[in-house]
Amino acid sequence: MSANRKLAGVIFDMDGVLIDSEPVHYEATVKYLNGELGLAFNREENLEFLGRSDEYMFRILQKRYDLPYPVPQMIERRCEIYLELLTGKVALMPGVVKLIRDLKEDGYRLAVASSSLNRVIDTILREGEIAHYFEVIQSGEHLPYCKPRPEIFLMAAAGMKIAPGRCAVIEDTTVGIEAARAAGMLAIAYAAPGAAAQDFSSADIVIQSFADVNLRRALRS
Repeated sequence: MSANRKLAGVIFDMDGVLIDSEPVHYEATVKYLNGELGLAFNREENLEFLGRSDEYMFRILQKRYDLPYPVPQMIERRCEIYLELLTGKVALMPGVVKLIRDLKEDGYRLAVASSSLNRVIDTILREGEIAHYFEVIQSGEHLPYCKPRPEIFLMAAAGMKIAPGRCAVIEDTTVGIEAARAAGMLAIAYAAPGAAAQDFSSADIVIQSFADVNLRRALRS
């Protein structure tokens, strides 16, 4: 990266990056779709929606299963179940707090850009005691397009008043990496051990740990 494009901002996805929330998301979805609506939602089908917004998921499922409920109602009910399961049990990813602190000390400005609902993001950042590190918190809740479209990352960069080309994104899904690339940002894929397999072939760098020396090297290059 040329000197005139030196990175100034780092944007974190939340689910699967800041917190290992995917198992809880899946449990909440199964409790709602299977337990309350009588469907047979499974892990294979769940892979289709990793990194996507709740609205995207429920619009697809509404058509697929001819569900008679409004999308906002289904989003709200699943959110209630998710927060019940999550509250008091927020566990941040290993090493992510140290990375955040180190980046702040190095002078980077930080943002969160997540497809999750605003109140879900607020709950996780508050209970994880990391909200104060981020100057911009961007939800995809009211955006017309979700990842792999770049809007959510472009809005996060605009909120920090940093040009997109001077931002890096840390993501854990294929659609998230595609969105970061579409935004013209450095795309860093976090391939957490045990996470669902994703296609990171278009990422600028792939790491399996937040302590990976290649991560700091990429940000400083």
